[in-house]
Amino acid sequence: MLHLKIEREKFNDFFAYGVAFFPLALILGPFIAEVISFLCILYFLIFLDKNNYKKYFLNNYSKFFIIFYLLVLVTSLINFNNFRWFIPALFYFRVFLFALSIWFILDKSNFFESKKRNIIIITFFVLIFDSLFQAFRGENLLGYEIQTEGRISSFFFEELILGGYVLRLLPIVIIVLLINSKDKINSIVLSIFLALSFLVIIFSGERISTFLSFLYLILLFLLSARIRKFLLVSLSILGVLLTIISISDIGKINFKKRLVDKTIQQISGNDLNPVLYERKGVKRELDKLFGKFYIFSYDHHAHYILASKMIKDSPVVGKGVRGFRWLCFKTEKYKNIDNSGCSTHPHHTYLQILVSTGIFGLMMFLFLFFYILKIYFKNLGQKFDQRNENLIYQNILIGIIIVNLWPLVPSGNFYNNWLSLLYFYPVGFYLYFRNKADNHEKTS
Repeated sequence: MLHLKIEREKFNDFFAYGVAFFPLALILGPFIAEVISFLCILYFLIFLDKNNYKKYFLNNYSKFFIIFYLLVLVTSLINFNNFRWFIPALFYFRVFLFALSIWFILDKSNFFESKKRNIIIITFFVLIFDSLFQAFRGENLLGYEIQTEGRISSFFFEELILGGYVLRLLPIVIIVLLINSKDKINSIVLSIFLALSFLVIIFSGERISTFLSFLYLILLFLLSARIRKFLLVSLSILGVLLTIISISDIGKINFKKRLVDKTIQQISGNDLNPVLYERKGVKRELDKLFGKFYIFSYDHHAHYILASKMIKDSPVVGKGVRGFRWLCFKTEKYKNIDNSGCSTHPHHTYLQILVSTGIFGLMMFLFLFFYILKIYFKNLGQKFDQRNENLIYQNILIGIIIVNLWPLVPSGNFYNNWLSLLYFYPVGFYLYFRNKADNHEKTS
């Protein structure tokens, strides 16, 4: 029995390292991240004790996701085009199990009291340093030069996803640093880290990530007095840095041109795209909303028009997970007058859910969004002490879930493998802290 216990502890330790290395795996590429997630799921399913099935599979999260997965499966079967396009729907359950596996591994290991947490901290500090190095030198530590004006990418190279990555994994780093911020030095480190993280998001040139980062700041600011102190110091540092950079005109990034000027031009339709369209012999022919502006940009506007056509034709069961891509490329019926707007997805989470799963999927997502908002506001006002710290950590993670589901901005492909793993990684931590908070409440 003792030998089996030691072996189990070694397994727990090994997979805890997998959880710690996962943010780095997302940087290295989707394949490595998929391998780690698969191994974590396999470990979870093999070593899950039968007495714990109820704990992991009969909670609100599991019930909601199982119903949503069945809806995805049924609507994709109804709209079946070919098996290759059906695969994303069939295997979507893995992200649900990935979150449960993280919860399980955190339960079985001493993740936050060991050196494993340092792997996450080091990963982020190296990424932040490399990003700022690229912003000011024009190339990162590996010599990769900035390819797109006003946008840095660090170790993601040609993939312009740096800002979204930093924002969505920031809660994990905040919690890791908060757990170990008992002394003044760690508190200062946390404040500086937050300031530099938000600076990198701004320098990434990702306008949606920049907007959502300020939304997340607001959600963090409301949590507790202790966190407000960190944030006020961080915002002061960030303000000083942005002022110095703007006045001295140092670095290779003009963030105002990208984040402000470009946004206004695209919404108004006065960006450079009309010139590019004319060179290709194509003219913009879609009308502006109210004759004054496009929704986010001309391309987004075109996506949404196509999505609305599909929704109108199939409002109840939708068009399946990859229905948008299949129909706009393969069917003349779903094309705009100038052939614009066709893509792999409609670039808006709620429209994508509505197009793929119909009104029932949309209703589930709206319910989820308002449900987590309710939990967030219910947990507000807690004093950050040993009694309530799990509720605070829970809300730090709920904040990023709210950000991921925020309905008023464009988004990436909700069913994309890499993005799904990025979304569900913090969910596993949330489930862990929620369970700890519930257990503490029962025993107190």
